[in-house]
Amino acid sequence: MLQTRLILTLLALSGAALAQGAGPAIRVPGGSYSQITPQALQAQLRGKDFILINVHVPYEGELLDTDLFVPFDQVQGSARLPRAKTTKLVIYCRSGRMSALAARALVRQGYTNVRELRGGMDAWRAAGFGLKVAAARSAAPAGGRP
Repeated sequence: MLQTRLILTLLALSGAALAQGAGPAIRVPGGSYSQITPQALQAQLRGKDFILINVHVPYEGELLDTDLFVPFDQVQGSARLPRAKTTKLVIYCRSGRMSALAARALVRQGYTNVRELRGGMDAWRAAGFGLKVAAARSAAPAGGRP
């Protein structure tokens, strides 16, 4: 009976963690970052308290509330990133490959609150959420906005 109750409690807790959409910490040199599901990100956009960064190149679209555009290979040392290393950052690209590289670079720079959209814009679309695509756009300008 006690064992059954323990198993049910663990299942309930793991379900709550999955509902929040945050995966386990991904350890990398310098610290760790986590992934967030499209569903969890959509819910968190309602009370947005983070900077949303598109790191995909070339430009293939963006989530509606995107704040910055920093190519994944220019994240290291970018002056466009916030100075405060505890700033909440959520990064994404098209499929997740570039954002995983960017997440590693951000952690190496000392950022401590980095989340990556699991599966990128592909997963975002597959979850039924829309993207914005700027007309006649080929690359992010120096200012970071399309």
